[in-house]
Amino acid sequence: MGGPVLECAGAIDPDTVPVLRNAVQDALAARPAPPMLVIDLGAVTFCDSIGLNTLLRARTDAARQGTALHLTRPAHIVARMLEITGTDQVFTIDQDVPASRTAPPARPGGSPHGLVRPPPGLTGRACAAASRPAGRTGEPPAHR
Repeated sequence: MGGPVLECAGAIDPDTVPVLRNAVQDALAARPAPPMLVIDLGAVTFCDSIGLNTLLRARTDAARQGTALHLTRPAHIVARMLEITGTDQVFTIDQDVPASRTAPPARPGGSPHGLVRPPPGLTGRACAAASRPAGRTGEPPAHR
């Protein structure tokens, strides 16, 4: 089972949520609908209630079209937030990006808003869906 991977880094907050939301919508707009959408949270340094709400909305939107949403590699701060809110029982959480989706590490750098820079061809997005078989689509968080 494959599908796009969104790799997020830095803060998921009111400044970056629109970018994440758009990337999720773009990934789910693919036809045929992807069987799975992975959101890699391994490099996320902060996620507030707006970020959590965006992830919950992504889960609902994905389920509505038959796409399984997986959160992967949640950073400690994100894993703790999911646990405290009980949403760790709602999401499918994997400790690794699915093996069929791994790719070489990204180059150093980052976007000014903390979400990852997209792969070539998706310039202009800070968090991107890559429908090709690659697990890492971005870069480490930028310093604010």
